Amino acid sequence: MSLEFRRLTEEDYDNWVQFHDKAYGKGYVLADRDFLHWYLRKDNKYETLIALDGKAIVGVYCALQAPLRVKDRAFRFCWFVSGMVLEEYRGQGIGQTFVKMLLDNFDACGIIGFNEGVRKNYIRFGFKQFGFKTLRRFSLVIHDSAYSLIEEKRRNEMMRFLRTSTSTLHVDHKIDQVTSFSESILGCFTDMRMKAYIEREPEYMNWRYFQNPIKYEIYAIQGKTYIVVRHERFYPTQYFATRIIDLAGLPQYAAELASFIINRSRERRDAFIDFSVTGNYYEQMLKELGFSELTGDYYGALPQVSSPMEYRPNEEFICLGSKHFPNIFDDIEFDDLYFTRGDSDRDRLNPIKQGVEFDR
Repeated sequence: MSLEFRRLTEEDYDNWVQFHDKAYGKGYVLADRDFLHWYLRKDNKYETLIALDGKAIVGVYCALQAPLRVKDRAFRFCWFVSGMVLEEYRGQGIGQTFVKMLLDNFDACGIIGFNEGVRKNYIRFGFKQFGFKTLRRFSLVIHDSAYSLIEEKRRNEMMRFLRTSTSTLHVDHKIDQVTSFSESILGCFTDMRMKAYIEREPEYMNWRYFQNPIKYEIYAIQGKTYIVVRHERFYPTQYFATRIIDLAGLPQYAAELASFIINRSRERRDAFIDFSVTGNYYEQMLKELGFSELTGDYYGALPQVSSPMEYRPNEEFICLGSKHFPNIFDDIEFDDLYFTRGDSDRDRLNPIKQGVEFDR
């Protein structure tokens, strides 16, 4: 079978929609043209790859471009997101071809969130797996309604593990609501001295959070720390939670912003707060604020997806690789990474199939 591999173009849009209708059902968010333009197109072109059998798209590998910095050096980088091959075309090396092409096109590539079935592809191409560790998930119960959101088979044991936070926390510094990112706010990331991370450039951050169809709440202690959160409803219930999507700044200042969010969440009777992040930079701070780390079978016992609410196993694995700079991650360990839900595609728009609202 002879297939054509190339970048996605605007002329492919109708076939792109047909592919996603077949692969995921109607209403998949990447079939929305405006969202597609915002999310995957940069400088009026796509790096996303498609495989065609004749005129029909039979496989896609989406590339989400981001500014990666490793030990004070910038790299042209993309995340692999939403890769899919139609069932009847699997087992023909299409995924391997996509990975090879993107490694050729970028200085480095990475992915957060994949299952055991595709891991071998990344191992084959030399991606560093960081000990097969995943994003760490920290959660804080704000209201007893959180217990009704726990997966039923885990509910009793998790109710003994998680305790409802009841105290109002003290905040010393003035908290400002952020309406755009600037160098003065983003400079707080520098003091963290992480070795590998998505660079918090103003242009990139304003694209990510203020041009996004998702509405985020963003607060800062000017020049010291900022926090990005999302208020989510867990359909079909009437319960809400607050997700910390991104956080940067030294722990003593970040703790104040987190305290501010805890107080705010309590006022609006959120069920819980959670934060997913690599490494251990904020581990002590989060535990002092009452957060518990969800590990093993507990990781997905509180729903990670909200529209509709869904329980998923922990597949938030991380790997990074490069063909052009094969040694750049050799001395980078899991605790040297700083990635949050705001990086990669761990927080993005998702449609509710039964209606017109959007959430994740």
